[in-house]
Amino acid sequence: MTAPLPSGRSARPLAPRARWHRLGSVRSLPALCLLGLLLLGSSPAGAAERGFELGAEAKSALSGIQDLWAQWLAAMEKDEYRRASTVFEQLHGSHLDLGMRALPDLALAAEAYALESAGRRQFDRARIALAAAEQLDPGRPERCFAAAKVARKEGQLLRALALHLEGWGKLGLWPADRRLALGNLLLWLLASLLIAGALFVVVEMAVKGGCVLKDLVRFLSRTVRPSWVKPAALLLLVLPIVLPPVPLWLLLIWSIVLWGYGSTSERAVLMLLWLLLGAAPNLVRWLGERAHAELSPPVRAIESVRSGRLYGNFFADVGTLGSLLPENPAVTHLEGDLHRLLGQWEAAKACYQKVLADEPGNAAALSNLGVYSFYRGDYAGAVEIFKRVTTVAPTDAAAWFNLSQAYSQQYLFSEAEEARRQASSLAPELVNHWIHSGDRERLRIASEGLERAREIRALLAAERSKGTTVPPAERLLRWLAPALAALAMALATLLHFARRRHGYSEPGLSELLSKSRLRLAVRELVPGFSGAEVGEGVRTFLHLWLSSALILLPESGSYLLPLPLGMTPGSGLAWAVAGLGLAIYFLPRLARLALEGQALKRRREA
Repeated sequence: MTAPLPSGRSARPLAPRARWHRLGSVRSLPALCLLGLLLLGSSPAGAAERGFELGAEAKSALSGIQDLWAQWLAAMEKDEYRRASTVFEQLHGSHLDLGMRALPDLALAAEAYALESAGRRQFDRARIALAAAEQLDPGRPERCFAAAKVARKEGQLLRALALHLEGWGKLGLWPADRRLALGNLLLWLLASLLIAGALFVVVEMAVKGGCVLKDLVRFLSRTVRPSWVKPAALLLLVLPIVLPPVPLWLLLIWSIVLWGYGSTSERAVLMLLWLLLGAAPNLVRWLGERAHAELSPPVRAIESVRSGRLYGNFFADVGTLGSLLPENPAVTHLEGDLHRLLGQWEAAKACYQKVLADEPGNAAALSNLGVYSFYRGDYAGAVEIFKRVTTVAPTDAAAWFNLSQAYSQQYLFSEAEEARRQASSLAPELVNHWIHSGDRERLRIASEGLERAREIRALLAAERSKGTTVPPAERLLRWLAPALAALAMALATLLHFARRRHGYSEPGLSELLSKSRLRLAVRELVPGFSGAEVGEGVRTFLHLWLSSALILLPESGSYLLPLPLGMTPGSGLAWAVAGLGLAIYFLPRLARLALEGQALKRRREA
């Protein structure tokens, strides 16, 4: 009698797929039902078109998931929670039978249903839906963000804040989301640094602009009529504003002119800003290319296959992966493991045989062929294959353990005991666990094909770079920003040495020591102004960067790369952090300004 083939559910949770759904706007039961039924609704056809075939059992299981989802929603709407629990247990078991540990699309639909229920003040139903979402896709941050919104609707603000922070913490546990979030953070940091740099030049000009104008007037007075000298000098300082892009050329020329007037720290800051300006365009382009690759269907597929997360276009994306890298042994190995997870052992066997044709020493593929023979009742064939595995990978305890199991089925107990002793000598604790796991005839199924994601990603990157040709005009543009930065450094240095012997004007002491209301207000309320007056470049820049970073924080998700989350966290926490930070920065300054104003008024009255 032929033993049934196991599904081999051994995928290790590693990474999610990147998603762009926005489910917070789903507000009706029909829409929620449709959203859930879209899970895998078109996947089998798309998979067949692109090269990944689903068997009849897999298709039937997918249809069953759709039916169970609709039944669960209907039971929840009728408040038949006991029936809903029974249906959900069947639903949860269905995708486990497919060898997948999570159904992210249904989890997102359950989260949307929780929000819709909370909007109707049905908080018990919302909590049940959130618990279902956690079981359908464990450990995801979206569940925390949805729960935070439900708690906020209940009036539990502290709990909502705790859940929101928990969601951000979970975001870092998922490699794909973490990589994109770090890229987003880097873009926000870059934007805040560039804006702070532009403000740094403006503040420096506000402090030293009078000196620059005085020296320029002195230079022009040699060739220009006295009545035209000041207008001509002002025109030269502001003329670059007409050049597109408007702020860039003006600020760049101002930075070149101001370099000679600055202290050592101010000059260092300007040099770093030029370097940052030169690197920024190419850095943004590089981050965009990484994000595009991370969100591409083939990368999404390999990450999801490793973590066992079955989303709507999963099989179509796997088929895309096969079409991009046809006949590649790493992709074929991964597809073989996926077929095995779905219980499609005949298709898995064909994939493993293709892998061995290209990689004869692939012990994992060979071992799984032995597993196939074992569960088909061909124990002699399984012994021969497992012997080959122990030759190819003599230090693999699982290979020796499988060999011992195959010997036992042939009643070769002495050989079985010898193979088991060999396995125990290599990994005693692991073998002991296998023996006492409850099923002494269960074999160790290799999942190395699922772990070849890094190799496949590198192959995809090489394929993209090979198929991408950069036009000469674009190559020239990529060097434009670094060339401008180098030109600014060179011009600033040459200008400084050319006019150093003529000396630089300095701000008058009366201006620096001024206690007028306007001067006091500017010193307190313009970040970095007081540091620029005394030539503290680093202090000036840090003040400007802190305020710029806080102001940019709330809207960072709208003009930078959005996080690949199905349930967005919103910008409430960012607004709170930005508001608190700006209050901590400016309120003491306002209080100090008020006290100084009162002291100045008393002195004048006295």
